[in-house]
Amino acid sequence: MGVIHGDIHQGTYLFQDGEARLIDFECVQWNHYAYDLATTLSSLGHHSDFSRLQSAYVEGYEEVGPLPCS
Repeated sequence: MGVIHGDIHQGTYLFQDGEARLIDFECVQWNHYAYDLATTLSSLGHHSDFSRLQSAYVEGYEEVGPLPCS
């Protein structure tokens, strides 16, 4: 549990110098970290390459720390 963004989807992140940057913090809340994971992945579900996007997202997350739901 901790402070999370609460609304991570393709409209709330930008890329600068090869790194993702979050914007739009109006939904910041105290919640389980897995909430942000689920929100982000559910917003990508309509993409035909969802499996690749999901793998890349999890791999990038795990470079920073362990998945909160593992």
